[in-house]
Amino acid sequence: MTYFDYSYILIKNLIILFENNFLSVFMKNNKVDAGPTREFIINTITKDIRIEAAIFDLIDNSINAAESIAKQKRLEKYFVSLKINNLRFEVTDNCGGIPEKKVLGDALKIGSSLDYEGGHGIGLKRAFLKFGKTIRINSNRSDYSCNVLIDVNKWGKRNNWGIGVEKIEYNENQYQGFVINICNLYNEIVRKLSDNKFIQNLIGEIAVRYRYKLQYGFMIIVNGQQVKPLFIQGDKIAESSYKVINGINTKIILYNNVAAKENGWDIVINGRVIFQRDKTERTLWRKKLIRPGCSYERFVGEVLIESDNIKKLPIWSTKDGIDINSKAYEDILDYMYFFINKHRTEFKKSEIYIQYSRPSNLVESLKEYFNVKTAKEVGEMSFDNTYNNKIKK
Repeated sequence: MTYFDYSYILIKNLIILFENNFLSVFMKNNKVDAGPTREFIINTITKDIRIEAAIFDLIDNSINAAESIAKQKRLEKYFVSLKINNLRFEVTDNCGGIPEKKVLGDALKIGSSLDYEGGHGIGLKRAFLKFGKTIRINSNRSDYSCNVLIDVNKWGKRNNWGIGVEKIEYNENQYQGFVINICNLYNEIVRKLSDNKFIQNLIGEIAVRYRYKLQYGFMIIVNGQQVKPLFIQGDKIAESSYKVINGINTKIILYNNVAAKENGWDIVINGRVIFQRDKTERTLWRKKLIRPGCSYERFVGEVLIESDNIKKLPIWSTKDGIDINSKAYEDILDYMYFFINKHRTEFKKSEIYIQYSRPSNLVESLKEYFNVKTAKEVGEMSFDNTYNNKIKK
């Protein structure tokens, strides 16, 4: 090994030693900023939520506010109105506005404390962040009124998540409630909100999803059109009492001879239909419902799941899906099919299709004997002849 080889190895080792010592000192005396970026937070909480689900979050916010100040299930005085077009998205309600404690507390904060039972603390914020870059909120209350402006292009820069709140005078000529006005809409939102088919489908979803809230008198208005509830049209076969499962109240209602073509399970959580006519593995339709000799072609099962503690419920934070792996939901499924099994006789088929095979020459002989032309007729005549001569007598 030459002198230059030794020199190279020595210099290389010195460089490694210096780097290790430098990093060790640096890590002891400095903190690396590992916090999430503004773009990451906004994209993460809005990317996977449907536009419809974001709208439902805003409707839910108004319903929850109305229920907090109204007598239970008496919502006739309250409404939420949506004005939707390709320039702006506006939500107006008369559900009391936002209390000062909430404005200065969790109402505008992404996330909630562990002891907060009313939800996950992201619904309202995620909803308006989904639509556009400029959000104006006006809350009108006799005890505290305010304006809030969120400029998404500036909000969160340099890790500054503060939101300016301007206290204003109470307006006696305006509803006690709030107005959320969102403009500078994203391109995808503009495309959707310009589509009349999307608006009509949205109204249809609202009619199903909020049928119980609408039944209790709460009004939901979309572009001036009041939405009417859409209930299950069929014969109610059986209805269970409420059963407490893992701290969750659960009721099962079974329908048959339903007018609509679609059959399946409707899962209703806190008065909102989360799944409609579900026949997937989520409700174990094929595994646990279908039985030989029974027909469920015109069956709908309705599962009512209720709890004041949102975090106990087996529901996604987007409120449009269910955590099928939760122990609570597994126990609810068991109860669903326990109740179904008690009422299987209600779904017995009036007729059963019989199919079997026999040697063709024997079938041809019976065709001649019964003076018929088809194998089906041979089977029917054979069955009737045996039953009438051997059983009926």
